[in-house]
Order: sequence, then structure tokens, then C-alpha cells
Amino acid sequence: MGFRIGDKVKFLNEAGGGVIKKFLANNQAMVEIEDGFEINTLLSNLVHDTSAQHIALDVEPEAKPTKVEKPKNFVKEPQDKASGPTFSEKKIVSDDKALVCLAIVPVGLDSAFAYSLFDLYILNDSNYDILFTAAQVKDNIYRLIEKGELEAGMSMNIGQYTLEKLKTIQRIVVDVLYFSTSSYISKVPTTHNSDFAGIAWNNPETFSKNDYFDEPAIIIQLGRKTSFKSSSKTNKDVVKIESEAQVVNETEEVDLHIEEITDSIEGLQPGEILQMQMARFETTLEGALKAKTKRIVYIHGVGNGKLRYEIQKVLKNKYPSLQYQDASYAEYGFGATMVILKK
Repeated sequence: MGFRIGDKVKFLNEAGGGVIKKFLANNQAMVEIEDGFEINTLLSNLVHDTSAQHIALDVEPEAKPTKVEKPKNFVKEPQDKASGPTFSEKKIVSDDKALVCLAIVPVGLDSAFAYSLFDLYILNDSNYDILFTAAQVKDNIYRLIEKGELEAGMSMNIGQYTLEKLKTIQRIVVDVLYFSTSSYISKVPTTHNSDFAGIAWNNPETFSKNDYFDEPAIIIQLGRKTSFKSSSKTNKDVVKIESEAQVVNETEEVDLHIEEITDSIEGLQPGEILQMQMARFETTLEGALKAKTKRIVYIHGVGNGKLRYEIQKVLKNKYPSLQYQDASYAEYGFGATMVILKK
């Protein structure tokens, strides 16, 4: 039997349980445990708590979202707004990264085995719903490509271009407005310019493997600098790459998988493993604070969500001044937490 929003469940591999608040991508669910914390866990790690009945929550049941990894067009159904907005203190949408991407995906090869046809997508890999416009800009004249509304975790095909048409594009400008049907923290609207001039569209090395498509693609994270592969580098190119590398170095990564901490886990109990992982977490966090690191990403994996929960519990109780959030889905999936140490 499947699960529903509001079902009371138990964890399969450990004590405790909670109530399903939301279904997530990759066969996961958000579960609110007894002390009010919300953790993400795989549906395969849950079983129904037969001692309890379905619980009516203060959120509307949500359909299981479509994975971003294989984009599909999305059409939002009209909602009944007669009852007016409701506020929930337990569910407040906040996402500092607000990751929205423009993607260019080659879909056709010509007789010379070069790319000849390309799809363009808007990817919403954030916790917010968005309103967006995408426009082609040539000689400071804007021509609308697409406008629309896109739910969190969804994507939309905004056009298909031949190689000849793509070469004529100088810039694409994307404007994004962030919102949510739940309570949310306001996010400043963003505008991003993507310079398409000089990109070798028919060169396969221009496109890279990614977490969104089976095919190699260009994924432009809106709001971030993007460099493209080129067969030759000018001094200006080198300066740009070195500058971006310096920014990347301001973020430290710490892998908390037990295999990275000890050579052998033979004889260790789950509680002992968790203690070792948390010891590594706090030690590296204190070191990063002393070293004045700006950001630190803890790779904890998905699992049953216990390690992620313990990390956030320590951050909330022992380091209340630090901000934290889920790390980039494009880089880590659902298995990492980023702690912001210095802005």
C-alpha cells in the first residue's frame, strides 16, 4: 500500500517515526518527527505505523513532483483562491541559492557528426515557484522567447533552434520572480544575461555531462559566471578562469561518509558510527571558523536522514548565528548541507 500526505510512519532501520508532510523527488518524503524537526528520507526506509490513523495536516496534499533530471513541459492547473492565503509557521520556504538554470541541449547530429539542432530549457532547481521571462537580445532590441510559471523542481522546454539560428543569438536575458503558495521568505527578483557570442555550438567538447539530462549539455546557473570550453585561450580567458577558481576555493567540502573517516567499520554499531561522523562534523566546523572559511559543504548522503537531522540540530542549538541550507542539487543531489560561515 502506498503512502499519503499525513500518514504516520515508522523508520524501517531505526527507532522512531513521524508524519509525512511532503513527497519529494527521487522517491523521497519529508517526515516531521516528534520534536518538530523535518527530515528527508527514502520511501523505502518507511513503513506504516499501524497503531495510528491518517492525520489531517495543515497543508494540502501534494502530488509527487516530476524529476528535474528529465525535463517535461509543465502546465499549472488553476487554483481556488476563494478561501484566501493561509500561513503556516512549520513550513516556510527559504532557499538562499534559489538555483534557476538555462540549459542548451544538443538533440541532432548532421552528416558530419556535428550538432545541428538544440533544445533550450528553463530549470527550476530551487524551493520556490517562479515566474519568468526569457528574451533574445540583439543590438539592444529584446524579442520574447517564452514566459511562464514554473513550480519548484520542474523544467520547461522554451524553444528549439537550428545551428544557424543559434549562431545569430547574441544574448539571452532571463528575468525571474520567486514566490510560493506556502509561507515564504521574500527573494529579490533576478535578471541574468547569458552571452552567446563566440560559443562553438557544433563542437562536442563545448557540452558536458550533467545531473539533469542524459545527453551532454550546457547548464548555465543564473546569477553565476559561466565559462565555456574553447580550443584556444587568450590571456583574458586565463585571468577569468583563475578568478573563478579563487571563488570556488572559498568553499570547503567535507565528506562525512564513514568510509572517509575510518578504514574499517567492522564491529561498529550504528550509534558509534554516527558519533564518529558528528565528531568529524564539529571538528571541521570549528577549524573552518578559525580559518575564516566562507562556506563549508558537508556531504552526508541521503540514507534515512538521521545524520542530516543531527547536523542541523547541532547548528540550530550550538551555532544559532550560522545560516545553513541544502547544498546545490546539481552538484550533490539531496545529500549535502552547506553552512554559511561568512558573507
